[in-house]
Amino acid sequence: MDEIDERLINKCINLRHDIHKYPEISGCETETKNRLISFISENTHLKIQDMGKWFYAVYESGKKVPGILFRAELDAVAIQETGSPQYKSLVPGVGHLCGHDGHQAALAAAAVEIDRTGANQDVYFLFQHAEETGEGARECAELLEDKSIGQVYGFHNQPGCEYKTVMIRKGGTAHYASKGIIIQFKGRATHAATPEKGLNSAFPLSELVTRVNDWNNLDSYIGDVLCTVVGINAGGRIFGMQASDGELCLTVRSCFQEDMNKLQERIMEDVKFTADKYSMEFNISYCDEFPVTEVSEVCSKILEDVCKKENVKFNYVENPDRASDDFGWYTMNTAGTVFYIGDGTTYPELHSSNFDFPDGLIPFIAKLIVAIAKHT
Repeated sequence: MDEIDERLINKCINLRHDIHKYPEISGCETETKNRLISFISENTHLKIQDMGKWFYAVYESGKKVPGILFRAELDAVAIQETGSPQYKSLVPGVGHLCGHDGHQAALAAAAVEIDRTGANQDVYFLFQHAEETGEGARECAELLEDKSIGQVYGFHNQPGCEYKTVMIRKGGTAHYASKGIIIQFKGRATHAATPEKGLNSAFPLSELVTRVNDWNNLDSYIGDVLCTVVGINAGGRIFGMQASDGELCLTVRSCFQEDMNKLQERIMEDVKFTADKYSMEFNISYCDEFPVTEVSEVCSKILEDVCKKENVKFNYVENPDRASDDFGWYTMNTAGTVFYIGDGTTYPELHSSNFDFPDGLIPFIAKLIVAIAKHT
């Protein structure tokens, strides 16, 4: 791959460090967005469109062919950083511990390079908010249809994989669908000495927890599903009163979207049955929804060809990732793929308190993006 100017790389490393110091959680990425807009406007002639919570820059080729889009995420995570880089987070309880700051810097470097060297199609550089909650891509996906974009690419750094090795999923599901489910029962408080006069949510909640293994029974589905209890609450340390209202929080995941719908229906049926059994009112709500991320064999083949041409080591990802990514909102109606770049086999895990994106990946990822954009 053609080398990227060292001065540009140093600028982008400094950009990452600045962003790392001032992380912002999902939906609050205003200053991160503004830093990136300033950087791209100062270093390119690209057209920039500020969409409020997110923005994109575009290289306009003048060619009447479908464009190509690359996505980077703006948000950090609500975890206290315990590492000690000179640019350590200055925001208590928030850190760039998933590497999104590195993704932003790499995409910014690629934008500068494409602006300098050109491409045979329009190239969109999308900086998206709220990936961690699944809301961002859902709002940004309309851009693909509005701008007649033909291909979309996402990328992510990956601990546990050899440094600067690209991991490719050939086709099918790359990331599971997932959804948060909140089940609430309306109880009635009473003295602990007369529990028969009240309604105790602990009983239906505990009964539903025992159903989790049944919901995970794979004989009922096309592929893999997983239901995980992430929280349960009923009552408290008031020993003269029985529990009344209660709440059960679940995360459900599936390899296929059809199975997500079926799993959700089974849970709803059991909640209704249990609520009737204990004569209690209930409410079900949903959050953090991520669709299945399906990747295009055509786009994955382009990525493979680029790696071979540029002598970049790559491996195939044999199984989909149970973790979700909101990139599925893009690939729902547009050909695309998501690829992974190794941080190192012993590198700290994503979302661990001492994670710090390796700066050496910034030029490596930027050059890959440029090569994909120029591939014909």
